[in-house]
Parts: sequence; structure tokens; C-alpha cells
Amino acid sequence: MGRPPLILISPGIEKRGFEFGDLSVSLAVRYETAILAAGGIPLIAPVTTNRALLAEAVRRTDGVMLTGGDDIDPDLYDRKLPPIVRETVEVTPDNGGRDERELLVIHEVFRQCNPLLAICRGHQLLNLAFGGGLVADLRHQFPSAVNHRQMDQAFELVHQVALTPGSLVAKICGRRSLGVNSTHHQGVAEPAKPFVATGRSLDGLVEVMELKPALAAQLPFLLSVQFHPERLVQRGARWVPEDSGQMNQVRRSLMRMEPTYTVELVWIMARYGGCARSVIESLLKTPAIREHLSWHIDQATKLMSRLPQQTA
Repeated sequence: MGRPPLILISPGIEKRGFEFGDLSVSLAVRYETAILAAGGIPLIAPVTTNRALLAEAVRRTDGVMLTGGDDIDPDLYDRKLPPIVRETVEVTPDNGGRDERELLVIHEVFRQCNPLLAICRGHQLLNLAFGGGLVADLRHQFPSAVNHRQMDQAFELVHQVALTPGSLVAKICGRRSLGVNSTHHQGVAEPAKPFVATGRSLDGLVEVMELKPALAAQLPFLLSVQFHPERLVQRGARWVPEDSGQMNQVRRSLMRMEPTYTVELVWIMARYGGCARSVIESLLKTPAIREHLSWHIDQATKLMSRLPQQTA
């Protein structure tokens, strides 16, 4: 593609806008920032349920991102929720307009074979769109769940997700597990028929979905995640997968180090540029490497402290 890809983003709806106090389009700036950082151009989807207009918006863009936000209307998946559970659900203030709009967008994505990234609420709605279910409140309906609603840790890695070897997400990350943030109270227990769970948290909740291998050719790209990757962009190289090719090269270099470790460290940092600092800091947490370096670690840390700080 000779031009930056245009990415259609589904916005949320706020009950009171800043200017006149009426309904307002809402979108966290971090979604746009992440797309811009990746070389794309973000475009906010129109607030309409007109199928033809949404189809045209999907047609004119190169990919679609479904974002997080308010809960999905329970009437779409379980009209018999216990009152104690239904009280935890906070639906969109436009009387389900966002749900309808995004379901139409999902339909058009598959009809037109466009790339799709679904995040948090988008992950849940994608599952519902194909006949899957939704856990309306993890605390009441999934008692074995880990704490998935850590709002004060939205930019931190709070639990691990086990990835399926050979899956798209595992290939992207270059590893079999991934640290993620977690700010949701609902979740997907099992994927709908077209999808396969390629990432689960320790309690079994589906954190990543992809198309089944037999259906993968239907779209050029589909990845659905429960966590918020756009809120981890600021971590920069600190979110570099531990088993990526570059990390393995640094690991091998570190494990070969002799008493002339200072010279070796300088070479590694020069060779791997801006991410070397965080890569080495991460590797120093590995017991085998800490044991190998032993007393060298303190002096290596002093050396790293004199390097320029990374920027996200």
C-alpha cells in the first residue's frame, strides 16, 4: 500500500456533551494515538444505523477497530438475567444505538472482507454477533475469575494470558504467554462457532479470539482481544515479547559474556539501540542470567543508569 492505511474506529456515546449537554461522540485519544504510531490514519465511524452509509464507510477504509466502552444491552444475549446481575450492567446512553451500529459494521466487515481488530467491548460484541454468549458480570457469574477489573492499573500488566502456539497472536508476540492489563467486569467464556480461543487467562476466560484455521482465509486479518493494547503503547520496548528474535540475540550475547562485561554491554546497547535498556533490564530478571552475571549486575545497572531514558 503506497499510502497510510485509513482505519475506521467505532466511537462511544456520552450522555452529556461538553458544549450543550446533549449526547456526544466519545473516544479515548489513545486509540488514535496508537493507530498514528503504527503508521495509520484514524477515522471515527459515523453515528448512524443506516446500513448503506456504514457499508460505504467500511468500503472506503482499509481496516476496522471496534473499541471498548459501555456494556452491551443484555436483551441481545440474555433477557432473563437475575436482577442482581442486571443491576451491574451499564448500557449505552443512546438506547442501544451503538450496539446496533457496531453489529452492522461487523456484518459489513465480513461481507467486504476487511481487516478487523476488536478490543474489550468489541471483543464481546463480536462473539455475540455470531451467536456466542457473554458473562454479564464476572463476580456473580464466574466466581473462579481472577480480578479482571483493575481500573487503577489500566496501564500495567496485571495478569498473564496463555497463548496457543502457532496462532496469529503467538506469532505476532513471538511467545506463548503475554502480560496484559484488565479493566472489565464482563467476558467471553467460550468463543462462538467461527472462532477459536487462542489466549486464555488462568481462570479460563477467553482473552484472545481468532477465526478457526478453516475459516481464516475469509478475512485478511482478524484479532479479537479482551484487554486494551492501546493503553500499553506507552510502555514502548518494555512490552517487547521476551522470546522475540531480538530478545534471543541479546540473551545469547549476555550469556556469552566474560569478565570484560562492560565492553560487552556497551556493544549490546549500541547494537540494539533504544530498546536495549529495557531488554537487558527484563533479562536481568531471569534467574539463569542473574546467576551467570552474579556480581556484574550491580555495575551493569550503574552503566545503564547513565544511558538516556527511553521515550514511549
